[in-house]
Amino acid sequence: MYTILPNTNAQTIKFVPRDTATLITVSFRDDQTNAIQTFNFSSSDANYNLPTATNDFSELTFQITDSTFLKEGHFYDIKMINQSSSDTIYKDRAFATAQTVNQSNNDYYTINKDEYIAENTNNNDYIVL
Repeated sequence: MYTILPNTNAQTIKFVPRDTATLITVSFRDDQTNAIQTFNFSSSDANYNLPTATNDFSELTFQITDSTFLKEGHFYDIKMINQSSSDTIYKDRAFATAQTVNQSNNDYYTINKDEYIAENTNNNDYIVL
Protein backbone atom coordinates (compact mmCIF):
# COMPACT_ATOMS: atom_id res chain seq x y z
CA MET A 1 0.00 0.00 0.00
CA TYR A 2 1.22 3.45 -0.90
CA THR A 3 0.87 6.58 1.20
CA ILE A 4 0.37 9.54 -1.11
CA LEU A 5 -0.04 13.24 -0.45
CA PRO A 6 -3.34 14.99 -1.25
CA ASN A 7 -1.73 18.12 -2.75
CA THR A 8 -0.71 19.57 -6.11
CA ASN A 9 2.93 18.47 -6.01
CA ALA A 10 4.25 15.91 -8.47
CA GLN A 11 4.53 12.44 -6.89
CA THR A 12 6.57 9.45 -8.03
CA ILE A 13 5.24 5.92 -7.65
CA LYS A 14 7.56 2.91 -7.96
CA PHE A 15 6.25 -0.54 -8.85
CA VAL A 16 7.27 -3.95 -10.16
CA PRO A 17 4.82 -5.03 -12.89
CA ARG A 18 3.74 -8.53 -13.89
CA ASP A 19 4.78 -7.78 -17.45
CA THR A 20 6.56 -4.97 -19.28
CA ALA A 21 4.67 -2.51 -21.43
CA THR A 22 5.58 0.51 -23.51
CA LEU A 23 2.09 2.02 -23.21
CA ILE A 24 0.22 1.86 -19.90
CA THR A 25 -2.97 3.29 -18.47
CA VAL A 26 -2.96 4.02 -14.75
CA SER A 27 -6.28 4.51 -13.00
CA PHE A 28 -7.00 5.65 -9.45
CA ARG A 29 -10.46 4.69 -8.17
CA ASP A 30 -11.68 6.46 -5.03
CA ASP A 31 -13.23 3.86 -2.70
CA GLN A 32 -15.69 6.36 -1.19
CA THR A 33 -16.97 8.18 -4.27
CA ASN A 34 -16.15 5.53 -6.93
CA ALA A 35 -14.68 8.33 -9.08
CA ILE A 36 -11.90 7.24 -11.44
CA GLN A 37 -8.92 9.35 -12.50
CA THR A 38 -6.96 7.97 -15.47
CA PHE A 39 -3.42 8.69 -16.72
CA ASN A 40 -1.74 7.41 -19.89
CA PHE A 41 2.02 6.85 -20.09
CA SER A 42 4.33 5.74 -22.88
CA SER A 43 7.99 4.77 -22.96
CA SER A 44 8.80 8.11 -24.61
CA ASP A 45 7.11 10.04 -21.79
CA ALA A 46 9.51 11.76 -19.38
CA ASN A 47 7.19 10.83 -16.46
CA TYR A 48 7.49 7.07 -17.11
CA ASN A 49 10.75 5.17 -16.59
CA LEU A 50 10.79 1.94 -18.59
CA PRO A 51 13.85 -0.37 -18.53
CA THR A 52 15.50 -0.93 -21.88
CA ALA A 53 15.48 -4.76 -21.67
CA THR A 54 12.19 -6.33 -22.74
CA ASN A 55 12.06 -8.94 -19.96
CA ASP A 56 13.53 -6.85 -17.14
CA PHE A 57 10.99 -6.99 -14.31
CA SER A 58 12.84 -4.45 -12.22
CA GLU A 59 11.33 -1.47 -10.49
CA LEU A 60 9.55 0.96 -12.81
CA THR A 61 8.51 4.48 -11.94
CA PHE A 62 5.91 6.92 -13.12
CA GLN A 63 5.17 10.42 -11.95
CA ILE A 64 1.75 11.96 -11.39
CA THR A 65 2.02 15.65 -12.15
CA ASP A 66 -1.62 16.50 -11.35
CA SER A 67 -2.74 15.04 -8.01
CA THR A 68 -5.50 17.53 -7.25
CA PHE A 69 -8.06 14.70 -7.39
CA LEU A 70 -6.64 13.10 -4.21
CA LYS A 71 -8.71 13.70 -1.06
CA GLU A 72 -7.40 13.56 2.53
CA GLY A 73 -8.31 10.30 4.28
CA HIS A 74 -9.51 8.49 1.14
CA PHE A 75 -8.37 5.07 -0.08
CA TYR A 76 -7.65 4.53 -3.78
CA ASP A 77 -7.38 1.37 -5.88
CA ILE A 78 -4.50 1.67 -8.36
CA LYS A 79 -4.74 -0.37 -11.54
CA MET A 80 -2.22 -0.40 -14.39
CA ILE A 81 -3.19 -1.81 -17.76
CA ASN A 82 -1.00 -2.63 -20.75
CA GLN A 83 -2.71 -0.66 -23.55
CA SER A 84 -1.59 -2.97 -26.34
CA SER A 85 -2.90 -6.22 -24.79
CA SER A 86 -5.49 -4.88 -22.29
CA ASP A 87 -3.86 -7.04 -19.59
CA THR A 88 -3.66 -5.83 -16.01
CA ILE A 89 0.03 -5.59 -15.15
CA TYR A 90 -0.24 -4.17 -11.61
CA LYS A 91 -2.78 -3.58 -8.83
CA ASP A 92 -2.34 -1.91 -5.47
CA ARG A 93 -3.99 0.40 -2.96
CA ALA A 94 -3.08 3.89 -1.84
CA PHE A 95 -4.09 6.06 1.09
CA ALA A 96 -4.05 9.85 0.80
CA THR A 97 -2.83 11.67 3.88
CA ALA A 98 -0.86 14.82 4.65
CA GLN A 99 0.42 13.36 7.92
CA THR A 100 4.11 12.56 8.22
CA VAL A 101 4.53 8.79 8.05
CA ASN A 102 8.03 7.49 8.74
CA GLN A 103 8.09 4.03 10.29
CA SER A 104 11.83 4.13 10.98
CA ASN A 105 11.20 7.07 13.34
CA ASN A 106 8.01 5.51 14.79
CA ASP A 107 5.86 8.14 13.07
CA TYR A 108 2.68 6.29 12.14
CA TYR A 109 -0.64 7.45 10.75
CA THR A 110 -3.25 8.16 13.41
CA ILE A 111 -6.86 8.98 12.76
CA ASN A 112 -7.00 11.06 15.96
CA LYS A 113 -4.04 13.32 15.19
CA ASP A 114 -4.42 16.68 16.97
CA GLU A 115 -7.88 15.68 18.21
CA TYR A 116 -7.11 13.26 21.03
CA ILE A 117 -4.25 13.64 23.49
CA ALA A 118 -3.33 10.63 25.61
CA GLU A 119 -2.30 11.26 29.18
CA ASN A 120 0.89 9.51 30.22
CA THR A 121 0.06 8.81 33.84
CA ASN A 122 1.24 5.82 35.78
CA ASN A 123 -1.16 5.84 38.68
CA ASN A 124 -1.68 2.17 39.43
CA ASP A 125 -3.11 2.66 42.92
CA TYR A 126 -5.65 0.04 43.84
CA ILE A 127 -7.02 -1.51 46.99
CA VAL A 128 -6.81 -5.25 47.66
CA LEU A 129 -9.51 -6.59 49.98
